[in-house]
Amino acid sequence: DLLPSDSLPRSSLWLSDRGPAAVSPPLLRPRFTLLYYPLADGRESDGSTAFLSEKGRNRVALTGRKEEMDRFLAEIPGLVVKPGQSLARLATLRIGGPAERFVEVTSERALVGLLTGLARLDLPFQLLGLGSNVLAPDAGLPGIVARLGGGLKRIRIRGLRVSAGAGAPLSLVARKASAAGLAGLEALSGFPSTVGGAVFMNAGCYGTEIKDVLRSARLVELSGRRRRIEVADLAAGYRS
Repeated sequence: DLLPSDSLPRSSLWLSDRGPAAVSPPLLRPRFTLLYYPLADGRESDGSTAFLSEKGRNRVALTGRKEEMDRFLAEIPGLVVKPGQSLARLATLRIGGPAERFVEVTSERALVGLLTGLARLDLPFQLLGLGSNVLAPDAGLPGIVARLGGGLKRIRIRGLRVSAGAGAPLSLVARKASAAGLAGLEALSGFPSTVGGAVFMNAGCYGTEIKDVLRSARLVELSGRRRRIEVADLAAGYRS
C-alpha cells in the first residue's frame, strides 16, 4: 500500500489548469502546461507586475504589495523564501523568468498557514512539482510560487506500508519500496512526478495506476482545511 501522508489537490507535476494562473491549450495539453497571469500596463525590470492600469501608480502599488507579501511570509514558520528565484532553474525545459516570491514549504503546518493567508489576501499562487513539461513566461510570475520540501518530501516504510509526502519524487518512492522488497510501483518508477502530482492525476502506465496501490491520502485544501480520505472517495478515473 502507498499512503501519502501529505497531499494537495493541486500539487502536481503538470500544474492544474483550473486556476486563474495556469492554462493548457487543447493542442498542447498532452505535453505542456503554460503558465500566465493577466498583466497590467506597468512592469518592473525583473518581470514583476503591478495590477493598477495607471502607469503613475504602478510602482507605488507594486512596492506596497511586495511589502505586504514579505510581512505575510515572514510570519509563517517553516517557509524558505527566495525572492526572484529563476523558474528556468526549476523546470526541465529551462524556460521561465523569475518568481516574484518563491517559497519552499517544509511542513504541513507551514502549508496550512500559507494557504489560509493566500485565501485572505487574494495573492496569485502556483504550486510547482518537479518542473517537468512546464512552460513559464520569460517575464516570470507574480505573487507566490511554492514547492513542497522538508518534511513534505519524507518517505517512510513500515512493514508493508509506504508513507510518502506529496513533495517526494515518485521514482524515489518506487526505488525505496523495491529495495524494501515491496512490489506494485515498478511501472510508475519512470514518472518525473511528485507523489502529490501522481495522486492528483491518477498517474498510470503499463496497466498500473496510482489508485491501484493507494490506500488513503491526507489532503490540505486551498482553504487550508485538512482531511484524510480513502482511495474510494477520490473517485479516481483516467488521468483524474
